[in-house]
Order: sequence, then structure tokens, then C-alpha cells
Amino acid sequence: GLSANQRRSPARMILADAHVALKWRVGVLLSGMLTASLLEGAGLTMLMPLLGRIGLETESTDSSPILKIIDPVLDRFGISQEIGPLMALVVGILLLQVAATLAVKCFEAHCTTRYTAYWRNRLFSAVIAADWTFLMRTRSDMQANQIVGESSRVSAALSLLLQMFNAVFFIFVYGAIALAASWEVVVFLLIFGVAIFLLTRPLSRRGHRVGGMVTDVSQLPRITARFTSRPAYSRR
Repeated sequence: GLSANQRRSPARMILADAHVALKWRVGVLLSGMLTASLLEGAGLTMLMPLLGRIGLETESTDSSPILKIIDPVLDRFGISQEIGPLMALVVGILLLQVAATLAVKCFEAHCTTRYTAYWRNRLFSAVIAADWTFLMRTRSDMQANQIVGESSRVSAALSLLLQMFNAVFFIFVYGAIALAASWEVVVFLLIFGVAIFLLTRPLSRRGHRVGGMVTDVSQLPRITARFTSRPAYSRR
């Protein structure tokens, strides 16, 4: 049977490994991404009462479920529903969202750099602790290239996983706003999206198989050794 690590999905394995390497930073980064998404959703939601006060409201806008939620919240915090206070609130939320997004991006770059360094140290320690016969069979430049290349691949996988989490947060926030605004349109778009997904699924599977075949061929040790060792022979 498969071991516990083999049964785990790649995303869970990368996230668990990142938690070991980065510890509390993973939770802080994900919380920051969620906060930035919520701030963007709040700014978008606050545009509805502002547009209504400017004079762009319609009958559907006045009866919108979103306004039925926003108006009591504004009244509870004592915010006047005039153009000036609403404009200041929207600008303030926008500035907070920009600051949060910038802080998240900087912290994400710090985390991915730290994760890359963690894996480079881990791979270098494994090479140093390897059998001397292994060290004599492989060239030092090949070992260095593999350490740099493989650690960069793991870091790229973590970056992709973080982008997926960020996309999920945005979908959650915008989905909630869309459902509150018009759930009929959301249901129609979901049905249309599922139909498109089912139609393009065979092409996606075929592309995945072709990509797997290309990856397997590119990782053949004989081909890699032949191309990396050719310059050394040419210098003799």
C-alpha cells in the first residue's frame, strides 16, 4: 500500500513543508491575503450607496439586498450617508486595501525567498552527507545546478499554491457580493461555466498527459549528463 506521504495531495505536502520551514509566517501570509480580499470587497460594496447619493440610483438599486445590509451598518457606526462622508470612507478603504496588498506582496516575496534558501541548505546538506562514491561519480557543477534548479522549482510550487489561495479568497468575496446583488445571474453564470469546463476537459487532460511526457523525457539522467558533460570533453 501507499505510505501516508504518498496518499497526501501535492498541495497538502507543499503546505505542510512550508509550515515546517516558515512556521507562523504561513498563517500570517494567508491572513493578510484574506484581509486584502475583504477590503477590496468592502470598497466595491461601498460604491453602491455612494453612487446612489450622487444620483445614479435606480429602483433596483434602492431595493438591493446589499443596501439593506450596508445602511444599518453605517447607521450603527454613526456615518452620515452623504456624499462627503461616503467618499471619504471609500477612499479610506481603498488606501487600506492598497497598503494591505503591498504588504502582502512584500511579505510573500520574503517568505518564498526564505523557503528557497531553506531547500537549498537542505539539498546541500544532503549532498555533503552523501556517499563519497556518489560525489565522485557526479560533477560539482552538475550538483550545484541541481541544487539551485530543484530548490527554485519547489519555491515556484509554493508561489503557485499561494496564488491559488489568493484566488480562492477573491472568488469567495466577489461570489458573496454577486449572490447578494443578483443570485439569478450567478446561477446562470455557474451553469454556463460548468458547461464550458465539461467541454474543454478532454483537451485539458490531453495537455496534461503531453506535459507529463515532456517532463519525463527532460529528466532522463543520460540525456542530462550527455549535454552537461559535452563542454568538459570539448576543452580536453
